[in-house]
Amino acid sequence: MIKPIDLMIIGTQKAGTTSLLKYLLQHPQICVRPHNEIIFFRNDEMYKKGYEYAWGKYFNKCSVNKVIVAKDVMAMYSEKALRRIKEHNPQMILVILLRNPIARAYSAYWYVRRQGWESIKSFEEAMKAEENRLKEGWEKCYRNAYIYNSVYYPHIKKIFDIFDKNCIKIYLTEWLKNDSFKICKNIYSILELDENFTPDTSVNYNKQALPRSDILGRVINFLFTKGTPISAVIKNILSEERIIGLRHFIWKLNTREGKIPQMNPSTKKWLLEYFRPYNLSLQELTGIDVSHWNNE
Repeated sequence: MIKPIDLMIIGTQKAGTTSLLKYLLQHPQICVRPHNEIIFFRNDEMYKKGYEYAWGKYFNKCSVNKVIVAKDVMAMYSEKALRRIKEHNPQMILVILLRNPIARAYSAYWYVRRQGWESIKSFEEAMKAEENRLKEGWEKCYRNAYIYNSVYYPHIKKIFDIFDKNCIKIYLTEWLKNDSFKICKNIYSILELDENFTPDTSVNYNKQALPRSDILGRVINFLFTKGTPISAVIKNILSEERIIGLRHFIWKLNTREGKIPQMNPSTKKWLLEYFRPYNLSLQELTGIDVSHWNNE
């Protein structure tokens, strides 16, 4: 027996979504996929196999008596995925975490550097390359669309156009940082769960770090990128769970603690002006005060 997804965290990358998911999964009435992201609604090949296939892949250990929670931080940028989600469950609760767009873009750049998905060793040069990358198609370079993925307004507007506003819950990253339990309790209330449960929110998951080696990052990318001969061999030898475990183990090897370098002041100044009109439009659309993003 299977059941539809009840709540999905659909964005955005590097905004605290991993931490929120980890906090929510502690609730005894919630079941989530243990390895975070599901790409079912964005992936044509997987979607054609149907939700029953996805249930077996992602939620086979979940009881249908529990609330099913999923996460795909890139779903908010894909109209195709959003419409499939709406068809799957029109009443699904969509949770969106939004972070200061400049901080999100810069953090995302260093994150993909660490994962081996970015070969350009300058944030400024990576921004210059984004326009040409996007011409190849967002689906191909979504991880490297630092500016595009930080321009929230058109994507949130699209979500508002597709879904009932009562299904959309938007939180700011700073709210999660300052009072994560309050957000969890709010979500429990929306899902009609026991609000007295207190999750451990003391850990900040997937926090910023530096790549230990760009070469190791490229090796990771080569080993696990779908379609390469070596990835096919690995898939034939190991189960998906073991592949995920191995990938995360190597990613951890390529991670060293430390603060990412300060952004070039002139770059930050340019980005402040670039994002300003989008931030104002977002504020008008959602009623959420993000004016401080224009001064930080």
